[in-house]
Amino acid sequence: MELDLPLLQQPHFVYPPGKAPAKLERLTQDIVQADGYVVCSPEYNHSLSPALANMMNHVAARHFAYKPSAIVTYSIGAG
Repeated sequence: MELDLPLLQQPHFVYPPGKAPAKLERLTQDIVQADGYVVCSPEYNHSLSPALANMMNHVAARHFAYKPSAIVTYSIGAG
């Protein structure tokens, strides 16, 4: 919500260097510079939320690779 990204139209790696929207550049640089990730999300139909998937799809998978990571979901339901 803080970045207010649109639904995925073009991921970061499609833009020429220096031409990505500022929000997308900021997100990508935050991910590149991180040592690892713990992402928390409410459960949505037994999976992560579409908004979280959309955000992660804006960034090339290589920027997440070889870093410790976890996606933690929670649910108020029984299962």
